[in-house]
Amino acid sequence: MNAALRRSLGIVSVMLTAAVAGAVLRPKGHIIEASAGLDLARDIPRNFGDWREEVEPYIQVVDPADAQLRERLYSQTLDRTYVDGKGHRIMLSISYGADQSEELQVHMPEICYPAQGFAVDDLALGTLDTRFRSLPVKRLVGTRAQRVEAVTYWIMIGDTPVANATARRLAKMRFGLNGAVPDGLVFRVSSVSDDRERAYGEQASLVRDLLDAVNDKTRNKLIGSID
Repeated sequence: MNAALRRSLGIVSVMLTAAVAGAVLRPKGHIIEASAGLDLARDIPRNFGDWREEVEPYIQVVDPADAQLRERLYSQTLDRTYVDGKGHRIMLSISYGADQSEELQVHMPEICYPAQGFAVDDLALGTLDTRFRSLPVKRLVGTRAQRVEAVTYWIMIGDTPVANATARRLAKMRFGLNGAVPDGLVFRVSSVSDDRERAYGEQASLVRDLLDAVNDKTRNKLIGSID
């Protein structure tokens, strides 16, 4: 057998293996809703710790997806701006989708922000430590005209917090092996600031205070259950 034929057979073998694996791992069954019963408007407090909702915010929360896409992807969304006693403003956006099949999976901000005219840079994986668990997060900076917005976010796939595409695929694969489709949630905090490190610190403070304020059931839906 010559080298060219061996290479061709090798390529065919890889393609067949991938096709079989895809068929096996593709979710075929019911949807697992780790966040079933979640009511964002009810369960996320308007006031907690030193934070108060700004009823008429002068800084609008960016919606990185167009209205039709957002309606198709998510069954619930929540956008609020909070301000603390020192005047720090943090925008909170939570989007929940019951079906995380390939066609309906939640969107990462670094993909959607450019569609709204933002240039995105300084993407970095990191962690956000809380007293409940250390969360994997992704941070980025979006710039549009004079608006510089520092963003921190994580994604829940079922009961698993993830912050990158590989971790998301692995989490979905775990459900797929059991013939199930998980739900998903994007938790995003952001602030308009030229000092990104200070902004990230203020965002982490709001997240910690919020997780302290909500009940155990809601907290588990936002960051996963703690064993």
